[in-house]
Amino acid sequence: MSFNYEVSIILPVYNAEKTVYKTIVSVLSQENLSFELIIIDDGSTDTTPTILEQFKNNPIVKIVSQPNSGVSSARNQGIKQATGKYCFFIDSDDFLEKSTISEMLKMANQKKLDLVCCNHREINTTIMDSESESKESMLLTTSTEIAKALDSLYLQSACAKLFKLVTLKKEKIYFKKEMSLGEDLNFSLNYLLYVKRVGYIGTVSYIINNINPYSLSKKYAFNLEKDITIQHNSWQELITINPEIEKEYEKKHINFEHYLLKVYFGNLFRFNSPLSIKDKRAKIKRILINKSEWIDLYKGRGNPQSVIDRIVMNVICTNNLFLIYFFFCIKEKLRRLMFFVGKKKYKS
Repeated sequence: MSFNYEVSIILPVYNAEKTVYKTIVSVLSQENLSFELIIIDDGSTDTTPTILEQFKNNPIVKIVSQPNSGVSSARNQGIKQATGKYCFFIDSDDFLEKSTISEMLKMANQKKLDLVCCNHREINTTIMDSESESKESMLLTTSTEIAKALDSLYLQSACAKLFKLVTLKKEKIYFKKEMSLGEDLNFSLNYLLYVKRVGYIGTVSYIINNINPYSLSKKYAFNLEKDITIQHNSWQELITINPEIEKEYEKKHINFEHYLLKVYFGNLFRFNSPLSIKDKRAKIKRILINKSEWIDLYKGRGNPQSVIDRIVMNVICTNNLFLIYFFFCIKEKLRRLMFFVGKKKYKS
């Protein structure tokens, strides 16, 4: 397979008029790199298309417009349009340091890597400031090494990573359009099935500009039971191939099944949830019945390092509908409060 560029940078955009210009400029400022920028406008209705027009004559920028179909569809279109050796995803409110991708590519080429990840730096997280696990660079060439480094690889996001385009296309790895939440993690888990050599570079960063309290990741997601089932199936497929991943994961976290239940329960209390109190209780009751084996089989497994996750694990294991309802209701209210406190701190 021949490549026109070293890297295809894929940027899905939807109504991002307040942030997308800065994102594009940070991409075009990448140093010492042969790359193309593929922008997929997913049916924006604000001034985003006008902003994109400013870059249409740049020979390395390709702008593709499509009817609004969601971020997964936009990213998949980017993969189909890509002609680089590697794909790199960036979101429309994030930005890069000037040498981020060139340093990642240098490591990828020197070490012949299947996947390269870099440090994440988040502005205005709910814990005020956040960076991924390690600032030290790592070369991971065994299943155990990869398993031990999962936190640093930040698999819940598809951004800040170099994926081999040939692997994505050969193995038909795309984002699942039917998922409303967790599609990034599912994509990462599916890609890991074909990975033997991984690099992590901690000296450069991908900056997450977490400024929107109403972003997709904070909104209520419909049909989430389907989504967590898809993620569970992908997780099971991965740990069948590499059992060390589950072993190492549970040394620091609640088990993956309880993590998925945590996501499901938390979603019920998101700010735009249309559900009544009765509806929320009915959904909790339903999931406790449908996923009872996730609670029974994995009870007591996992060693979460955070106090909150230890409480989450214990609350879920009670199997008590009313306790679960009360706990996750309060937890979501505190999360939103922390976000706005962090936002105020960042602006000051």
